[in-house]
Amino acid sequence: MSDQRNNRNEDTYDVLHKNFSLFGEDSISEPEESDVKNSGEIYFSANPAPSVSRPSEEYDFDRYIPLERPRQSASSYTSNPRNASSAAANSSRAGQSSAKTPVKRAAATSKTHTKTSSSKNAANKKKTTSVSMLLVGVIVVFVLIASLIIRIPVMDCVSDILAIDRDSTEIRVILDNGTKTKDVIQILGKKKLIYSTGFCKAVSKFLGYDSDVIFPAGTYYLSPDMGLEGMLKNILSAGVTEETVKVTLPEGFTVDQIIQKLSQNGVASENALYAALNDDSLFEDYEFFDGLTDKEARYHALEGYLYPDTYEFYIDENPISVFKRFLDNFNDKWTEKFASVYEGSSYSIDEIITVASILEKEAKDAEQMPLISSILYNRLASSSFPWINCDSTGGYIEAQKDKLEAQGTYVYYLQSYDTYQQTGLPIGPICNPGYDAISAALSPDSTDYYYFLHDADGKIYTASTEAEHIANQQYMNQSAE
Repeated sequence: MSDQRNNRNEDTYDVLHKNFSLFGEDSISEPEESDVKNSGEIYFSANPAPSVSRPSEEYDFDRYIPLERPRQSASSYTSNPRNASSAAANSSRAGQSSAKTPVKRAAATSKTHTKTSSSKNAANKKKTTSVSMLLVGVIVVFVLIASLIIRIPVMDCVSDILAIDRDSTEIRVILDNGTKTKDVIQILGKKKLIYSTGFCKAVSKFLGYDSDVIFPAGTYYLSPDMGLEGMLKNILSAGVTEETVKVTLPEGFTVDQIIQKLSQNGVASENALYAALNDDSLFEDYEFFDGLTDKEARYHALEGYLYPDTYEFYIDENPISVFKRFLDNFNDKWTEKFASVYEGSSYSIDEIITVASILEKEAKDAEQMPLISSILYNRLASSSFPWINCDSTGGYIEAQKDKLEAQGTYVYYLQSYDTYQQTGLPIGPICNPGYDAISAALSPDSTDYYYFLHDADGKIYTASTEAEHIANQQYMNQSAE
């Protein structure tokens, strides 16, 4: 009896656990500390979400088999001790009525059997009581364990939808372009904003979020106490607009100049753009950032990589999305035009872009860039010239002197960028170079020059020795008089 009851309980538990485990997920790691919002603005994307293009497929609920109460078969009925005892008694009576044994002998046998049977029944009764108590204990423990195992996913599923007893801590969620409902829910699960992604994916259809709904790209701050529907609605309705503006950003613009121009054109506020400027997500998806190990030490880590071009932005666009447009453009240009030329170079991509940014500031025009590029590389390759002595590198920090002095970082950044103080190249690019400057940094002229200077009209004078350089300076001074 105990084996059969345990088997039935185990079967029932297996079916229950299987049904609920279909909605359950593997344990999800805690959200990264950088994802938890402590303070700051909340930025929402302005990318419009397309309408649903086709109906969703019906969710297959047939695999969740409803539980049925086990039916008692003929064999299970006869296995009951009470039924078996009754059947044995009936059989005994039938046997007695048909027996041919003398009555007196049968009566004597009956007395002896009664005494022995009474003793056995007492022992069996004591034994049965012990077994029953043990069985009850096993069943109680089994039920408790089963209820705990089953209750957790059930309550988690309900809590994901109704946000019962959920935390209010806001977690950063980043969505790329073209993110669908199922992908959003998967991300919410990884960030531990929900527990059961499978259940939420099924329920999202009944909440009106079809599998083809596209969510706008951007960075969002969501909390578990919003519930699934609240989080999806928050993302989908976040500042959607169709109004756009075209902005042309010329070669040589710095990050500060770009942010100022974007703000003036209504793309995003300066505060929002500066807040998003060092977001880790901007550095995760681009191979050209792989060798960038000192981004926290730079004035602006994205300097040099916001490719100059004409862009069309949404009004009040998500700042992360804004910067990704620049980086995507840089990545495309590098892959299409520069990667093959760069292959085999002894310099890193970051060093090439740093040289290009100096060329953008030092050369009068694109024609001078390959010539000045050769002079910079000649100095970098020679032990006789530890400093490249370019005025533009110190000027990059001088332009922000007031702001940096107020922050107490002016001296530090000047020492890191000024090539009269910093040996070799500055710590990073000093502006965002265009096509001509990057091409010249990758393909310099072949010269033996180590010096150059310009006159008031932008004419360049080059020299191989210091004496020649001094002579050029004297000539320029006399011409100016």
